[in-house]
Amino acid sequence: MNYFSNESETRTLAGGIVVENHVDRIRFGEIDITRDCKGLAIATTLLASARAAGDAATEHRSPAESIIHLANIVSLLEQARAAGSLPDEIVINQPTAGPSIFGTSKPSFLK
Repeated sequence: MNYFSNESETRTLAGGIVVENHVDRIRFGEIDITRDCKGLAIATTLLASARAAGDAATEHRSPAESIIHLANIVSLLEQARAAGSLPDEIVINQPTAGPSIFGTSKPSFLK
């Protein structure tokens, strides 16, 4: 994967973990790894957890693919930090929904 550069690139890893690439973050399962020092800390923690799970894995549950992706993300973010181009924290604007198809009121089945 070409991390932090292709908005449309996604991968589904073993175990159903979906990795979504974005310019400002990588969605790894349900966790956002942002392109900043905070994201580096999150990715490093996830990598350590995946490696620990790998040490205890059975033949049916191997996190090797997750470890490879996380190690690549950590390496990329560490290189950016060493180059002085990794900010402490970025702000991600969450997408907003457009106007409701129901107007200003909701139908009774939506509580």
